[in-house]
Amino acid sequence: MKQRIFKPYQICDNRKDRNSGSCKATKKTLTAQITILASISITIVLSLLITLVRSAADSRLNTQIKQACILSAESVFAAYHNDCLEEFGIFLLKDASKNEAKLSKYINTNLSDVSSKVYLDGLNITDYQYATSNCGEGVYEEILSYMKYGIYSDLVDSFKNSEEEVKRAEATKEISEDMAGLEEDLVELDVNVLRLLEVVEGIDTTDDGVVIKNGKPQLAKKSYAKRGIYGEISMSNANIDNDKVYKLLNSSDYAYINLEEIVDDMYICLEELELITDEESNANGNNSYANIFKRDYDKLEEYITDTKKANEEAMGYIKAYYSSQDTASKSVDDLTTKLSNNKESLGQELYDSFAGDYEEIKNGVKNNERKLCNVDLIKEAITSNNLYLNNAEDKLSCIKETLTKDKITEYKSSLDSIKSNLSKISNKNLKFDYSQIDFSSSSSGLSKIKKIISTLQEGYLGLIIDDVSTISDKSINYKDLANSLSGDEIKTEISLKDTKDNIFYNEYLTMHFKDAADFLDEDGKLKKSDTGQLDYMIEFILCGNSSDKENLSKTLFEMSGIREGMNLAYLLTDSTKKAEAYTLALSLVGFTGCEAAVRAGQYLILSAWAYGESIMDLRTLMKGGKVPLVKTKDNWQLSLTNLLDSNFTNNKNDDKGLAYEDYLRMLLLVKNLSKKNLGTMAAMELQMIDMGHTDFRMKNYIVSFKGEASFKKSSKTSSYKQEISYSYIN
Repeated sequence: MKQRIFKPYQICDNRKDRNSGSCKATKKTLTAQITILASISITIVLSLLITLVRSAADSRLNTQIKQACILSAESVFAAYHNDCLEEFGIFLLKDASKNEAKLSKYINTNLSDVSSKVYLDGLNITDYQYATSNCGEGVYEEILSYMKYGIYSDLVDSFKNSEEEVKRAEATKEISEDMAGLEEDLVELDVNVLRLLEVVEGIDTTDDGVVIKNGKPQLAKKSYAKRGIYGEISMSNANIDNDKVYKLLNSSDYAYINLEEIVDDMYICLEELELITDEESNANGNNSYANIFKRDYDKLEEYITDTKKANEEAMGYIKAYYSSQDTASKSVDDLTTKLSNNKESLGQELYDSFAGDYEEIKNGVKNNERKLCNVDLIKEAITSNNLYLNNAEDKLSCIKETLTKDKITEYKSSLDSIKSNLSKISNKNLKFDYSQIDFSSSSSGLSKIKKIISTLQEGYLGLIIDDVSTISDKSINYKDLANSLSGDEIKTEISLKDTKDNIFYNEYLTMHFKDAADFLDEDGKLKKSDTGQLDYMIEFILCGNSSDKENLSKTLFEMSGIREGMNLAYLLTDSTKKAEAYTLALSLVGFTGCEAAVRAGQYLILSAWAYGESIMDLRTLMKGGKVPLVKTKDNWQLSLTNLLDSNFTNNKNDDKGLAYEDYLRMLLLVKNLSKKNLGTMAAMELQMIDMGHTDFRMKNYIVSFKGEASFKKSSKTSSYKQEISYSYIN
């Protein structure tokens, strides 16, 4: 077969070719190709145009859907609580479930106005932010928006300074309390020293000091470690440097025992018994020397038994002393860290004052050589004396049988050993120094100061407000207010981003809620109101208790803490007043000779003094007066004498300083933000209830939502999804 060869088309380039049949066929083929190409191009262009038109239509429809969603969400959220907005400037929307149905209805209505080709296929709200979510973060943000930044710039600077002073006051109070708290640990040291004095020296003591009556110490009325003296009974051999103590002991039923006289008397009995010729009396021990020997034996036995018992008690107190010392040392070490961490808050002057006293306390805690006695030396002396007592007791058991002539040699040998051991018992290191004890009055230690502090803390409300019956007696009994929410109901806490936000927030509270000072009349007395769930709403926000009285009481207590810290800061820098406190502490606990105890006692007195001054400060505030944040010599009111006499009568009026509301702002400034915001919402709830909205609860209201809406076009099965959201929060 002949192979067919295909050739490409050729263009006719001459007249002859153009008239030939083959050239005509070629022209027809080319024309067909061009026609097809043009058709394809037109089709593509038309398809593109149609696509663009459809895309524009879809885009327009999508825009209409988006606008419908926005308008619908705005329509739903336009139904905010009008009274809440008017009263607090806060937007809230109730009933999330019902609002979802409203949103669907509004979307369909808005869509029907623009197109009949699309409809809402589904609505899924995935996230509601309730007013109480995250401790009411949404409400918090709305409040900040309401306060309009920039208006209160001077206020911000003022309260930033106040915040620093509050931190300084808190740090001062905390460290002072810890320094005074060391007194509790040091008291244990002193109590054990006093008990040691009782069982070693034989005079009566209490936890506060030596028992003194009519200018004289009192007997413990039991045997004691120093009772036995080998040799002459004297102050020197008893190792006592106080005539009153020595005479008291030596003239009592528990007078010192001359051990040498007893032993010598027993030797005499042995010697005289050898001279007896009455064999019958000698054989049965029925002779005067045997009886005398037995009497002396009983004395030694009683002495050794009683003294060993006293020594055992003494060692117990010494052990307890060392244990208390370890506890106190740990407390001192902990204070080192706290003092260092608060150096910036305290400032250099206060820090230096604390640091100097701290060093003395630390050295005093770790030093066992106290003024009253040296515990280490007493321990060594008792340990040594106990050894000799045990040896003497062993030999004493060898002569307990009735003395007869045939036992003289044996008894004499045992008596030699007893004498050797008893003669080594010494009171040399069992020394107590009474030079710091005032025998003119019975020491109560720091108990009076502690009693004053206790009285102030327990009865401070009556000391601050003369007539407590004027305090509002209103109370509430709601169990579901915002401040009672917890756990999953509030989730995470609010974080403070800027200090000025906190200041703005607190100013909002003072603008919208009343406090106790709003109920003071012209005479500075509280007056009661017949309206409202509670009167003292700021105090309620701070404390959250169910009654005005509880909230005011707790607020004043916390306010006294601020004033106490500020007052302490002044006392610690006033050398005269600080010296007064030291002198008093020295007179109360100086007898122990423990400088640490005196310093700790000084801080306890300073704390009581500062607290007493704070009571007077609050009396001024609750009468509508003002109290300077920082005290000076001129505006200080309470003397140490008046503190001890519990005389808190105000005698100075100062028109400079801060009022009650200003100190409330300080408390609000340091209040936990999340708890404060929950308290604020609870206060809002109470005021809304007062306005007739008895079922108003923040947990039932939302401030924003997020979700997704699904749409379908009537001519298509595919769906279009649109995010939908709205928030009252900027």
